[in-house]
Amino acid sequence: MDIDTVIDYKYHYLKTSGVLDKMNIVKPFGPEIGEAYLPDDITEQLLSVCLDLENDTSKRMGDQLVGFIDKEFDILDKIKDTILTTIQQSVLEYLTKSYNVYSSYAPFNKLDLVCTAAWCNMQEPGEHNPIHSHALSDIVCVIFPLVDIDVTFKKYTRNINNEDPGSLVFHSQSQDAKFGKSSYTVFPEAGKIYIFSGNLSHYTIPFFKNGDKRISVSCNFSLSENFYNLRRLNRRTSERV
Repeated sequence: MDIDTVIDYKYHYLKTSGVLDKMNIVKPFGPEIGEAYLPDDITEQLLSVCLDLENDTSKRMGDQLVGFIDKEFDILDKIKDTILTTIQQSVLEYLTKSYNVYSSYAPFNKLDLVCTAAWCNMQEPGEHNPIHSHALSDIVCVIFPLVDIDVTFKKYTRNINNEDPGSLVFHSQSQDAKFGKSSYTVFPEAGKIYIFSGNLSHYTIPFFKNGDKRISVSCNFSLSENFYNLRRLNRRTSERV
């Protein structure tokens, strides 16, 4: 059995056992983006956490984030011992399958990553996230527990990029302005996770229909002290040999 068959079999098993879906690596420009679906039960648990904390003002993070969104709140404590394990599996898969400077240090395990922040964005009509990045983090993931948007309701007709309301747009500054592609737009789906470099700029498109709602969860991950210490030890050992 060749390695590709082993990988396909492995992730088919994980998907059908309700753990995670096989990840697709998208290459619209320089930095690669991982896309996958979380199991339905994990998505439902994540949505429940967000709804439970919606009105807890003590968890609000608006003064720490760039979004023009009223309800942005910390959920790390609520997911770190449960849902976060599955999210981390997807991030590790992205780290393994994407092109990055850490590839030579594979294989990776859960001790190599630490989640430094996790928060929920409850986007209401007229709200949005401006273009930004998470430059202090190595890897970022965005998950959508709920997407209820009427994409046919468009307030502005001068959107030359034809981006649907509620879309997530990734923007790379490494492309030639006249040739190549510098942006990649996705319309979020409930249960879908996007994983990408912390340096990759992104923003959201507002929607304006009353009653529509878009709930997303963002997580920042950094390579851990364990990751660097172990690789440093291995390098010293190999140098002695």
